[in-house]
Amino acid sequence: MTFKELTELLKKRSCGGKKGNLSLLKKTAKKLGVLPVNYKTVLIAGTNGKGTVAHLLAEAAMKSGFKTGLFTSPHIFDIRERISVNNKEISQRDFCSCLEKVLSAEVKPLKFFELLTLSALVYFKEKKVDFAVFECGIGGLKDSTNIIDAGLSIITSVAKDHEKLLGNTLEEIAFQKAGIIKKEKPCVLGQVSPKILKIIEDICIKESAPLIVPVCQNVKLDFLKNETEFTYRNKKYILNMLGEKAAQNATLVISASNILGFNKGLKNALLKIALPARFEIKKIGKNYLIQDGAHNPAAIKEFLNTFVKSPYFKQENILVYGVNAEKDYKTCAKLLNSYFKKICLAEFKKSCPKEKLKKYFKNCAFINVKDLAKTKANIVQVGSFYLSCELKKYLPKKQL
Repeated sequence: MTFKELTELLKKRSCGGKKGNLSLLKKTAKKLGVLPVNYKTVLIAGTNGKGTVAHLLAEAAMKSGFKTGLFTSPHIFDIRERISVNNKEISQRDFCSCLEKVLSAEVKPLKFFELLTLSALVYFKEKKVDFAVFECGIGGLKDSTNIIDAGLSIITSVAKDHEKLLGNTLEEIAFQKAGIIKKEKPCVLGQVSPKILKIIEDICIKESAPLIVPVCQNVKLDFLKNETEFTYRNKKYILNMLGEKAAQNATLVISASNILGFNKGLKNALLKIALPARFEIKKIGKNYLIQDGAHNPAAIKEFLNTFVKSPYFKQENILVYGVNAEKDYKTCAKLLNSYFKKICLAEFKKSCPKEKLKKYFKNCAFINVKDLAKTKANIVQVGSFYLSCELKKYLPKKQL
């Protein structure tokens, strides 16, 4: 099958409904000969920050001399972004080859994310990686990545998102995230409330899993250099990303690197990596494009916390917002409404219709997405990661 045919097949197997059967998935994985893995692994769960931590940790491993696999989601422009080795995306040829092997081994039809997880496992085995980072899709306990007996688990944050699948309370969501904790293997945890900390502590005690909760200090944002300086355990670090939350995520990577022995490449990794749509700033003519993938209330609050400290806050700005219809768009819109008076509502596949979103932006001027190229204001894109792809159609390509 061609790459186009296989991507169409994946779309037909797209998610929705309850999580799949992990025992069935494990059987398929063993049939493929990809479990148990013969390389070091880390599994990352969390409501927000998973992608940042995954990319930073993979970079630290690679800079320390390890051949490193990385499995993340979602993709922004190309599905192959999800699977890479040493920062190089899987080729179309290898993507097709690995996915066809998985399809030939499935006992019952697998879902989109399950197929991709197994394809990544096939690819990492073929490439003989030394280490691999797997980012959970949704939750953790029932996520397809949890078929891997990871040597280290990281839980970045716990907030409300995907309630239909994970539960309506933070306690229920925390239990799902903590499902990745493995017996007698360490867990690194981000900053959470005392109640959530107690839940995860109890699970770690039950599993005899050491728990590490790192805290960063003295966070300083430099918007001219697009850097965040912070200290952890009396050592100063500089991160090539902006935001207090970004610094907190970096401490999880530092802590994990200490456990895994990736210290050699750590500082270079923090200085090098710049991820798309994480308070990413681009110059467009005389103005700026700020892109952030904040798509739930907790992430919106973190974005705003950084935005109000930036020099762009007091300038003329147009908010471009669009989000999946299943998200808590009401709360997100209300949070954003206080900071923006000019709004452009963008739509994409499975997004919330803009007519619904309009109700929650009071006293605002609405701008058509097709007019963005002519604007003399900064463009602040917030919401789904897929917005970056949508915006590409309307803004000068050479500057994106």
